[in-house]
Amino acid sequence: MGISEKELIETLQSDDPEARLRAINVLKHTRSQEVIDALIAQLDDSDANIRAAVTYTLGKIPADAAISALIRALHDPLPKVRWTAALALGQKKAAAATDALFLALRDQDVIVRGSVAEALALIGSSEVEQRLINLLQDKDHDLRRWASYALGQMRAVNAIDPLVQTLNDSSIEVRESVVVSLAEIGDDRALQSLLNT
Repeated sequence: MGISEKELIETLQSDDPEARLRAINVLKHTRSQEVIDALIAQLDDSDANIRAAVTYTLGKIPADAAISALIRALHDPLPKVRWTAALALGQKKAAAATDALFLALRDQDVIVRGSVAEALALIGSSEVEQRLINLLQDKDHDLRRWASYALGQMRAVNAIDPLVQTLNDSSIEVRESVVVSLAEIGDDRALQSLLNT
């Protein structure tokens, strides 16, 4: 006989971090609001591995009840928690997190920025696409690079012309990202622009 949700929720209070991690992993298959609330409470755990596991698990739970908690986790002091939260929001295609993700795209940690770009690509709305296109003109070359990357992951055909214009960017990292993104889009116009450079 398996362990009940109630017992798993109680295990979340254990002094043994490994037991808590196992319970968190099993709870990703639930839809219970009681479990979701218990997991969200774990985002305040002092152990970063617990917080990261919770953000991952909340991303796997189909309910949208955890979106605001995942947005809050984008401000966690540890990068591992922030990038896990970003990916979870992307997996949920959480359009409500768009503004928070665009702010997180300026995170100091490169892995967090990459995860945020991936999350934005997964959300893939027309609003996200337009905001990423606008970032191709930002003064920060790193933002231009991540915007280009996300547009490629989205296969954003509407971004072909702005990306082609960015092929002359002053930053080699941006230019390399644009080339990869145009190849990812795979549209004839995108591929032709690469042949012409």
